[in-house]
Amino acid sequence: PQSCILKEEGFEILWTWLPPRLRVRDCGVVYGSSRDGCLLRTIYNVSEDASKRCGFIMGPCVLLVKAMGGAIAGAFLSELPRPGRGVLGSGECFVFTLSPEEKVFRWKESQPKIFCSCEHTHLNVGGGISGYALRLDECLDVGSSCASETFGTEGPLFESQQFQIASVELLMFR
Repeated sequence: PQSCILKEEGFEILWTWLPPRLRVRDCGVVYGSSRDGCLLRTIYNVSEDASKRCGFIMGPCVLLVKAMGGAIAGAFLSELPRPGRGVLGSGECFVFTLSPEEKVFRWKESQPKIFCSCEHTHLNVGGGISGYALRLDECLDVGSSCASETFGTEGPLFESQQFQIASVELLMFR
């Protein structure tokens, strides 16, 4: 995939974390904030359109987020993010960091099932009493990240709980 966020080494690491059934599929960047603009609703619209017109499967996807400081984190979602549908996803979902360090955080059955929830004003991944593992605002300029009971993260995925977003991408599978 032609990503502005990840280089080949990052994809190789990410691929080892994906469910085996997806490792054999092609993947493409269907949304990139540098190309498609910085609105959350565009992610929702482009992803649905890509599944209808471009042969991408309506289902699993990877959300990549790069902060202004260069840190890279994201989430594997077992369903496309769509607003107004309550909690989406399954135990396959996970969050991760790729820079400055490579870590994956998976759901454990004893944890809450707050995988992903979306509205037109925000996209949340993970959850619990402390907050969300990853939260994006509607203008994709400010994000937040806290310890998440769902994925067992002990703190934010980025250097601080609030961060400025440099770019966002959504990858889908064929």
